[in-house]
Amino acid sequence: MLNFDESFIAENKDLLAQNKDGVKALADTADGRAVRQMLAGRGGMIKSAVKSGDSQQLQELISGVLSTPEGKNIASQLTALLGKQQ
Repeated sequence: MLNFDESFIAENKDLLAQNKDGVKALADTADGRAVRQMLAGRGGMIKSAVKSGDSQQLQELISGVLSTPEGKNIASQLTALLGKQQ
């Protein structure tokens, strides 16, 4: 599975851009909507972590979401979409 740390977007920027429609399609699935809802519920904590530069707290918040069945499904599907090894 992909390692969703703070360097993920930078390292995969081109792949994400090339697969923009696929990423959007994943976001529009039931699992994608569930993950968005989880992230929205943690919005205040995420903003606080970003503002303070607390990458550890941000990683913990993201890991918490990715540890759910929906988060695991989205991560797995994103991994496949980007052509990475699981």
